[in-house]
Amino acid sequence: MNPALFLRLLICLTVLGGYLYWTIDQQNEITQLRIALPQLAKEIDEIREENTLLRYEIESFENPLHLLQLSRLSSFSHLKQPLSKEIFTIREGEPLSLPSSSSIQEISIPSKLSLAAILLHVREE
Repeated sequence: MNPALFLRLLICLTVLGGYLYWTIDQQNEITQLRIALPQLAKEIDEIREENTLLRYEIESFENPLHLLQLSRLSSFSHLKQPLSKEIFTIREGEPLSLPSSSSIQEISIPSKLSLAAILLHVREE
């Protein structure tokens, strides 16, 4: 047999073997991903179910009836409903539209008033 022909045949078989190995490796990778896909889908469903449960718990906790029941407990007796004149809303806007620093003044108020009352007092003046 001709050594050059034998060398060419050996090179072709080596390249073909490498290509087949690469193809089988790719197929194994795809198969592993297909096997892992149902498990990931199951985990996603569990997370969605947990999110739904947590959303329900949040909504039931923030329910006004539940909050009123909590306000009657002794551990929350120190909290009080603010008066409408004690509520101060802050509007978003451009920094240039905010009042200048010269309009800020010092005032003396009783310590029981909240920050909202302080800001409301400054705003009224």
